[in-house]
Amino acid sequence: MARPKTKEDLISQANEKFLKLFQHIESMSEIELNAEFDFSSERGLKSNGTVLYAKGVNCLIYQNILDSKNKG
Repeated sequence: MARPKTKEDLISQANEKFLKLFQHIESMSEIELNAEFDFSSERGLKSNGTVLYAKGVNCLIYQNILDSKNKG
């Protein structure tokens, strides 16, 4: 995919990537969605099943982008 040259291209590309991400997340099984990720050895962090939380945050960001685009 070519690097976007305009704001509209950037937004369009971001929207496409968000949709691909959401489709991938929606295709995951319940076990995959609730999997525990242990990154404690790398960053001192541990996350249990935060994929759904991340999806919710991304949905809010995506909705804000769409709302701001529709308002002008």
